[in-house]
Amino acid sequence: MNIETFTKGKVLERNEDFFGYDNTTLVVADGATDKNKQSFDGSTGAELVSKVVVKACLETLLNGVLLVENINEAIKELYQQLKYTKYLDSLDNTFCATFCCARLRENLLDITQVGDVGFRINGTELFTNEMLIDKITAATRAMYIKETGDINGGRDVIMPLLKAQRDLYQNHTTHPLGYGVVDGIRTPEKFIKIYTKEDVRTLELFTDGYPLVPSEVSVEAWESARQKV
Repeated sequence: MNIETFTKGKVLERNEDFFGYDNTTLVVADGATDKNKQSFDGSTGAELVSKVVVKACLETLLNGVLLVENINEAIKELYQQLKYTKYLDSLDNTFCATFCCARLRENLLDITQVGDVGFRINGTELFTNEMLIDKITAATRAMYIKETGDINGGRDVIMPLLKAQRDLYQNHTTHPLGYGVVDGIRTPEKFIKIYTKEDVRTLELFTDGYPLVPSEVSVEAWESARQKV
């Protein structure tokens, strides 16, 4: 395999995305920013959980539902190590992440996806799994900026939505705005996407930090597309 990687946080000193790989497995995890601004020895819950997700994927050969259950157990262990019990009080207090894990099995590629960490096969087959709630908040923010020109204030406008969405929609299977994450509690099967692909020549894994998908298969192309946006 020829592997090319790149990661950079929106805030340089706090990157809440993480990736890892070995001879059979490639995984990208995107930790959800804590709107309560909690800190654990200088790290956010999102930083910690993204690393736990990657580590859990690399320490097992599981896929699909069993892999997700294993990841949630690892996150629960993280809570226990930190003596962090607030996650039991409200979903808003959980450390949560989305991820995509691709695992080689002979000439096949098994892919487990929870949330909007996307992937593309052979530069043509695109799987983004976008969340409806994110589209709504993005549209709200864009509308505010278009009407006022206040770019920096756009996030403040959607902050009430961001703060409310975990308790209202996280791992909610029946609400139309429900979305799936791993959070150390339980991820419903509805939100666990499982794929098996063959004849894979190129695989790209990417977080939702890239709003435009390039035609070329390279990190340089992805970064160029992001700069263009």
